[in-house]
Amino acid sequence: MSPADMLRALESVARRLGIPVRSEPFYAEGRGGLCRVHGETIIVVNASLPVVERVAVLAGALAEFDLEGIYVAPVLRARVVSARRKPPSRPGA
Repeated sequence: MSPADMLRALESVARRLGIPVRSEPFYAEGRGGLCRVHGETIIVVNASLPVVERVAVLAGALAEFDLEGIYVAPVLRARVVSARRKPPSRPGA
């Protein structure tokens, strides 16, 4: 799956979850991510980023949601799972 196809597919996953995705150029540094605007959860993506980085932003944002109830292609699911935050390791653990 090409990065552009992956981007479109992840945007589709977000729509199925009812999460709007806004892709806009940023006038300051930043990649985007999951945020709340006027009480609504949205994903904002810096449109100036290369497609591969926009995929990473979307995957990271979608990693915060339970995707078990909807079909997500295996390659997309793997990308989202790999973007999940891992708890910091404890020394000596």
